[in-house]
Amino acid sequence: MPNALTAARVRKITARVTVGTFTVAALIGIAILLLPGQIGQTETRILLTTLLVGMANALLLCCLTTAGRRPAQRLGIAGAVATLVAFLIGMTLTWSDLSGDHGWVWRGFGVSSVIAGTIAQCCLLLLTTADVRRSVRWVRVGALTAAAALAALLCAVILDGRFDSETFARVVGVVAVLDALGTVVLVALTRLAPREQAAATASAADATATVTLSGPMAGLVIRRAADTGTDPDTVVALAVDRYLREVTPIDRIDPA
Repeated sequence: MPNALTAARVRKITARVTVGTFTVAALIGIAILLLPGQIGQTETRILLTTLLVGMANALLLCCLTTAGRRPAQRLGIAGAVATLVAFLIGMTLTWSDLSGDHGWVWRGFGVSSVIAGTIAQCCLLLLTTADVRRSVRWVRVGALTAAAALAALLCAVILDGRFDSETFARVVGVVAVLDALGTVVLVALTRLAPREQAAATASAADATATVTLSGPMAGLVIRRAADTGTDPDTVVALAVDRYLREVTPIDRIDPA
């Protein structure tokens, strides 16, 4: 329980910081566009910085959805690292006057951006399909595999610097279509899965249980109930519900 509550606090704080920084960057970009006169090099760099901040914040919010959800949390951390790397390289390219051959910098930006975007997509898929039937999990595996395969192909293109093979281009196109198809089908199936899962667990809906808490934990529950204007039973019920959904998804304990 403490891990779940800590993850919730981390998500809340990070979300506020992310939204705040993007809001400030967006206001600066709007101000530049509304100011009279021509847009020079400095203004262009500021606008590109605003774009980078917005993209990085969007990716970070996607990766943040895995906080407290094991083992997906490790994937979210990897996505956050890739996003930070792409952002730093992008800022370097935006504000530095690089001379000579620095193609490796652009390739590093492209590869890190592809990896960050793919992990963000996977994090969202894992979030929307946390509680699904086993039959739907195979679709999830296929969608995640297609996303990873597409990322690997795009990284290969970026690192090689050439895209002159028609066969390779067709393969990339097929994998991209499979990635989009798997994502759409998976999201569509998960819209129906909760209803079927609710029907399967309807027999346990009226079940009750008695929970014994230690002294310090009971004190925390009572204080939380007083702060929120509810009763201790409601606080415990909400905490258990959040724990089951964020740490141990219901489908793991559902024998069906």
